[in-house]
Amino acid sequence: MLLKFARLRPTKKYEEWEKSVANGLIDQTQGNMYIQRAEVWFRIYFPKKGRAGGDLDNKMTSIFDALVKARVIMDDSYNCVERFHAEGIYRKGKGGAEIIIEDLED
Repeated sequence: MLLKFARLRPTKKYEEWEKSVANGLIDQTQGNMYIQRAEVWFRIYFPKKGRAGGDLDNKMTSIFDALVKARVIMDDSYNCVERFHAEGIYRKGKGGAEIIIEDLED
């Protein structure tokens, strides 16, 4: 049996979002932090209830990608992010996220 998988590419809207978030992270961190060993806490706010509100792990993946692109963390593999914690909270009409990154090298 031969299985074929479609190669998914990010949408232009997602690429613009990621660039915007990465630029915001660079502004907040003065760029080039490159944390090599981290523990990360996520608090993701969902503006809608149910499936329409989104998916916690997809949102974390997107944020991890932006953290790497902004050079806040070296990588989002287990070699760099040793532990992470996530909490999803419904907040009517107000999506967003709070992220705390602890540098384990200190």
